[in-house]
Amino acid sequence: MRNRGSALILKNDRVVVIKRNKDGEEYFVFPGGGIEAGETPAQTTKREAFEELGVQIDVKECLEEIEFNGIQYFFLAEILEGEIGRGLGEEYKDDSRGTYEPMWMAIDDLQYVDIRPRKVAERLRYFVEEEILFQNEGLKVRKLEEKDNYLLVKWLSDPVVLEFYEGRDNPFDLDKVHKAFYTPDDEEMRCIIEFDGQEIGYIQIYPLDQETKAEYGYDQDETIYGMDQFIGEVAYWNKGVGTQLVTSMVAYLIKEKQASRVVMDPQTRNVRALRCYEKCGFKKVKLLPERELHEGIYQDCWLIEYRAVVK
Repeated sequence: MRNRGSALILKNDRVVVIKRNKDGEEYFVFPGGGIEAGETPAQTTKREAFEELGVQIDVKECLEEIEFNGIQYFFLAEILEGEIGRGLGEEYKDDSRGTYEPMWMAIDDLQYVDIRPRKVAERLRYFVEEEILFQNEGLKVRKLEEKDNYLLVKWLSDPVVLEFYEGRDNPFDLDKVHKAFYTPDDEEMRCIIEFDGQEIGYIQIYPLDQETKAEYGYDQDETIYGMDQFIGEVAYWNKGVGTQLVTSMVAYLIKEKQASRVVMDPQTRNVRALRCYEKCGFKKVKLLPERELHEGIYQDCWLIEYRAVVK
């Protein structure tokens, strides 16, 4: 019996697997191997990824533990450097062990192949469905985690960001972040925006309550969602990421939440953001005078909406 460490390396909607062919049998496994003396499971996972795949990885949380000829640890991971397929491990030099072919596989496709262990593949699919709202073309939106608190402090203490989001007179520290973003709210879904594996911003979505619907003049029975967001990494401004984000989130809300409208209320002075939203298909509905206190001044806002196409 020997304990093992394995990597669940994710990118967009895919995971790295190794296609095995041994004694005429074809199946798939996740990269990993036996834990050597003095190693932790995470250290083993990192070493095995380099030997089998030729990549350096960042090992994150352990998603699953399985007892089979010892304990097998399966860690979520991301590639830091390198490309798969350049591994030089001993398994590639021993023909008696069969063939090894590293590849990317769509997570949804794991259910159609002989993947071992099956339990881990099912756990991974569930994790992605529960924690990640959507992924496309380098963009990923996932649910907010406790570890993201320092990111929010970083972004919401940057005057360049605060000028357009909370106000330069209203910087956030850890205590303020926890009160604002980690208070339980069953209706509001708080998320982190990633692009090419880098955390770059924050977005939240929520169904409009009855009071707000009445204020805006909407039918009480209509399914309407609001959204707010900011890109905290200024280097990603004016790169088209905001447009991709808003378009993708609107599509998600219409498809997954059956929203008939999606609304926002940006300040009228935020011309750059308004241009982005209008490019995504939002239309101005009405002016909301002195709607939001920002840096000591009550700012006018636009109520803007995206209406789902009725088929």
